[in-house]
Amino acid sequence: MAEELSAEDFIPERPPNDFFHLLVVDDEPVARNLLRSILQAHGYTQIDEAESGEAALESLASNEYHIVLLDKNMPGLDGLEVLERGKAQRPGCEFIMITAYGSMETAIRAMDMGAFSYVTKPFAEVEIIARRVEGALQRVITRYQNEILIDRLRMVVSELDRANAELEKLRNGEDKPADRESELIGRVADAVARLRKLAAGLDLLKKSASGKAAEYIAGLGKGVSAVADMLDAEQNPRAGSAK
Repeated sequence: MAEELSAEDFIPERPPNDFFHLLVVDDEPVARNLLRSILQAHGYTQIDEAESGEAALESLASNEYHIVLLDKNMPGLDGLEVLERGKAQRPGCEFIMITAYGSMETAIRAMDMGAFSYVTKPFAEVEIIARRVEGALQRVITRYQNEILIDRLRMVVSELDRANAELEKLRNGEDKPADRESELIGRVADAVARLRKLAAGLDLLKKSASGKAAEYIAGLGKGVSAVADMLDAEQNPRAGSAK
C-alpha cells in the first residue's frame, strides 16, 4: 500500500509572524508609529524603522529583511530611488510602496520596478496593510520552499550518481564482494523512491503557486518523475516494458 503523502512531508511549516524581519521607512514619526502598531497587532515583533531613504539603505546593507514598507514621498532619496537600490541590494526582500491617496501612477511605476504591492495614505483601512504584508510573505515563503525542495533533489541525484558509479565498477569486475551489488541496487531503489516522493511534493507545491512559479515547479516535477521512471526501467526491465 502506497504511503499517503501530505504537504507537510515536503513543505516546511510556515514560520510564525514574529519570525519575520520588517523595515518601516517613513519620514513622519506618526506614520511609522501607526504602521508599527498595526503590524504588532498582527503578531509581527521584529520591526525596524528608518526616517529617510538614506537610513533605509544603510539598514538594508546591514540587515536581511523579509518585507520593507516604504514611503514614496520623503526628503532626499525618495521611495522609488530606495526601491531601485534596495532591490539590487536585497533581491529576495519584498517591498510595499506607500503612496499618497489617488496616486495610481506612482503605484504602477513602483510595481513595474519590482514592488510587490502598495498601500495609500492616509491609512483608512488598516486590515489592507496586514493583507498586503501577508501576501508579500507568501512570495518569500514560496521561494524558501522551492529552495528546500531543490536542495533535496540535488542530494538525491548525488546519491544516485554515487550508487550508479559503484554499480558500474562492480559489474566491470572492479569490486568483488557478491553482496555488494544487491546493496547498491537497494540504494538505487531507495533513491528512486525518494525521487517519487519529491515529485509528489512538487505537485503539492505547484497547487499553492501561480504564474511562472507554478510553470517552473510543474516542469521540475515532470523531470523528476521522468528520471525515476527511467531508473526503474533500468533496474527492473519487466516493470519498464509493462508501462
